[in-house]
Amino acid sequence: MAFGVLEDRHLALPPGSSILSEAKNAPTHSPDTLGLKKVGDIVLEPQPSDNPNDPLNWSKATKNTIGILSRIDAKLTDGSMSAMLTPAIPIISHEFSVSVDTASTWTIGLLVFWTGFTASVTAAGSNVIGKRPFILGSILIMVITNIWGAFANSFPSLAALRTLQGIASAPFETMVTALISDIFFLHERGMWLALWSLVISAGILIGQVLAGLIIDGMGYSATFGFSALVFGILLILSYFLLFETTYSGPRPTFGERPMPMELPSPPEQSYTRNETSRGNVERPESYTQKLRIFRGRVSDANFFRDMMSPFQLMVYPAVLFGAIINGFCTALAIGTGLLSTVLLTQPPYNLTPTFLGIVNIAPFIVGLIAAPLAGWMADAVAKSLARRNGGVFEPEFRIVLMIIGAPIFILSFIGFGESVARGQPLPVVLAWLGVQHAGFPFVIQAALSYVLDCHAHESNLAFVVIAFFKAIFSFIATSFLTGFMIKVGVRPFFFGVAGVTTAVLSLSLPVYVFGKKFRSFMARSAIGRREAK
Repeated sequence: MAFGVLEDRHLALPPGSSILSEAKNAPTHSPDTLGLKKVGDIVLEPQPSDNPNDPLNWSKATKNTIGILSRIDAKLTDGSMSAMLTPAIPIISHEFSVSVDTASTWTIGLLVFWTGFTASVTAAGSNVIGKRPFILGSILIMVITNIWGAFANSFPSLAALRTLQGIASAPFETMVTALISDIFFLHERGMWLALWSLVISAGILIGQVLAGLIIDGMGYSATFGFSALVFGILLILSYFLLFETTYSGPRPTFGERPMPMELPSPPEQSYTRNETSRGNVERPESYTQKLRIFRGRVSDANFFRDMMSPFQLMVYPAVLFGAIINGFCTALAIGTGLLSTVLLTQPPYNLTPTFLGIVNIAPFIVGLIAAPLAGWMADAVAKSLARRNGGVFEPEFRIVLMIIGAPIFILSFIGFGESVARGQPLPVVLAWLGVQHAGFPFVIQAALSYVLDCHAHESNLAFVVIAFFKAIFSFIATSFLTGFMIKVGVRPFFFGVAGVTTAVLSLSLPVYVFGKKFRSFMARSAIGRREAK
């Protein structure tokens, strides 16, 4: 038993377990690491091919550029766009004579819902023709719909364009995390996943800050005009700097990986240490070649099969765990932002849209510190535990971050609800929002990195499930939480949220202890054998 993770008697290394480092006390079942590519004593996982066009072999500058730019894309589409109208919800409600719940449902909830609902289509399509066409197409649609939004003068028009923006956001909900596994090794993914969660939460917060200033000065329609300009610049940068990262060529493998799960692509070819990869005779693509938008089929994946595959992944405990934790906690973060808008525009606070935006600066700064720290700790803890475990890495090591994140996240709702119910000074209320954004990155990091490590090969499809759950939870949060809070009262509502959050995050304990057994069972099950074909 490795640090509380129960061993499995059927498979020594179930899918997800790997040799992360060489150690003198390596267990007897560890595969020989002689001849494998390493960085120091860290064995690279996955093993890169000898092909210079393999994204794993790209320069650090290229990888980092793609990593940063894709996260800026995600920040603006999945983060800022979803929250951009939050400070304007009371204004939209009054202008079009609809309730606050209706306004938030059709301008915020609907966007998030359609993002999750269409994610399986874009993920399946990216397996066939690559990610670049969908990413560039998504940004182009954002340019067009934001121009539309600048001139929209009716509630149905506003709802329609937000629906299209939700659909256009779908590629970034799944592909950004898939990009991480495309170009970064296992021991590097923690920090980049943390950056992804940071840009989503930062996008939500900063989007409200900027939107509040614009709404007060020029009206909410002007936010669309500014967004169109930003997305236009982003489209140009993405075309020239964000290359296709899908690689369908063979890579060397090591050890026995019984029944590997390969949902989106045909079975990989295995190489022995003495075989020569076809990459040895291939030349690096020129910069002009990398700018191609369409490359034809990048794999033999079946579009319709892959479109349905994510729903089969729902039976995998790791995916279900990550989807529930991420969806529930993200919905709470979005919902708290919406509820704070309603609460802080009422006495004794009476904040205007500008100040509603400004109050998000403090939580943003907290998240700016907490997210990189969570990413660093995710990798550091995993590598440390792997070395102490004879060099064997278990994905469950990622869940250790819950020890930090869960108590902080839960406590934030108790503190926020109590401070608002008592009418305490605004800095006290904002401090509790900051506490929430201190715990949020650790919770999300633990859940998402666990899924990515367990299902790296089908991460694109696994994150479709995660996006779907997030869409459902967020739609509920934006549609019903405001009315429910008004009905039961602020203090009982937030105390109840803390209780439910405690129950949900408690799922981490059985997943940590029995996770390895779960992974082995699924690999040996009829579903696992069928999906491995």
